[in-house]
Amino acid sequence: MRPVQVLFLPLALVLLPSLQADTIHLTDGTSIEEVKVKEETLQGVTYKEGREETLVQSNRIRSITFSPLPALIDRAEAGLDEDQYMGAVMGYEEYIAQNSEPERKYPWALPYAYYRVVELQQTMREWDAVVVAVDRLLLKAGTSRYAPLAMIKKAEALYDGGKPKQAIAVLDELTQLSKSAQLGGRWDIEADLRRLLFDTRLKGQERVRKLEAVSSRAGGLYRSAWGRAEVAIGESLLKDNDQAGAEKVFRAVIKEDGSDRYSRAAAWSGVGACLFNRAAAATEAGEDGAAAICRESALAHMRVLVLYRDQTRFLSGALYWAGRSFDLIGDEESADRAQRLYRKVIRNHKGTRWAEEARAFYKKR
Repeated sequence: MRPVQVLFLPLALVLLPSLQADTIHLTDGTSIEEVKVKEETLQGVTYKEGREETLVQSNRIRSITFSPLPALIDRAEAGLDEDQYMGAVMGYEEYIAQNSEPERKYPWALPYAYYRVVELQQTMREWDAVVVAVDRLLLKAGTSRYAPLAMIKKAEALYDGGKPKQAIAVLDELTQLSKSAQLGGRWDIEADLRRLLFDTRLKGQERVRKLEAVSSRAGGLYRSAWGRAEVAIGESLLKDNDQAGAEKVFRAVIKEDGSDRYSRAAAWSGVGACLFNRAAAATEAGEDGAAAICRESALAHMRVLVLYRDQTRFLSGALYWAGRSFDLIGDEESADRAQRLYRKVIRNHKGTRWAEEARAFYKKR
């Protein structure tokens, strides 16, 4: 009988339900792994580990990696490996169209789909579409943990779309929601940070001082907000020509595990800018180590292009400055690399500042 048991064992394993292995990423940089998410609300996420159910406050959650995914969502996500953002949006819209109510097997999936559409529209820099997607989420899933996250996205989209007053009004709504629903301090910090980032009147040391205050409030608990505040501090220092101070700030953000992808992409762009300025000065002075600094600058910008392709805000600048870094090296191979990068930014990022800048260095062949 033993051979029969051995023969049937693989079949039994195949028939077992797929193992749930969700991972909850917290705002302090830690994670809760191999659990099953049961419910997500404004107040918190309930997950099951073994037979025990636990609630974690929603303001402590940075993101959740779900596994397995519904088939349509899995296909939508797969397209992102080739930067097929619109295809992914269409995949999510198909899932939404087929599920007017949350699935019993995937109770989290419908609000998640609404929010992923918001994120992807922001990635494509379609500001009006972001606003529409957020309004739908608030209508259909306004009691989910995605509501405050989506409101932040809406404020950013309105600001980027040239509507700063409307952006501030959304931040005020978020602050009121946080207060009325008792969501904790995170959303006040996130809203105050955007108010500073949207205020074009703030400059120099006053801007740095106020950003440092927000960074201090975020501290070790809300690392994403901390990272974004620190990146903004670095950018202000760089604008004021404090290159050493700026680079120190940017590198600290890169080292912090809890920094989000936006902050890391911005930090690598900032490091690249500091290195390029140093490389340009060393090249002009004829220093022996100039070429090595140029390569460091190119590598920093290439990291953005390779590791953070979804952070589209930084891609055109990274292409341009990587090209300029290679151009400074001066040899034929580096010059060819630079031309390929200029051509790419001109072709793929039409209408951007960096595409126009690249035309001055691009040599048609």
